[in-house]
Amino acid sequence: SKIAELLSLIPDTNYQYSRDKALIATLFYTGLRRAEVLSLKLSNFQTLKENKYFKVKVKGGRIEEIVINKNLEAIISKYL
Repeated sequence: SKIAELLSLIPDTNYQYSRDKALIATLFYTGLRRAEVLSLKLSNFQTLKENKYFKVKVKGGRIEEIVINKNLEAIISKYL
C-alpha cells in the first residue's frame, strides 16, 4: 500500500526516527486528528484479549476505543 511505502522511507534506526514513524503511522492508520494523536499517553495504549487499541478523547468530548491494526502495532512496539 502507499502508506506502507511512505512509512518505509522513514528510517527507524534511532529513537527520534522511531517516534516520528509511530506518530505518522498513528495518524494514517487511525484517522485521529493531530491534536488527538498529540494528546495520547502510554496509558491510552490498551489491550483487550489479543486486540490492542487506543482509548482516546475525541472531538466533542466523547471517549472512543480506536482499534490498532497489526502494522501500527508493530511500529508502536518498536518505538516503545
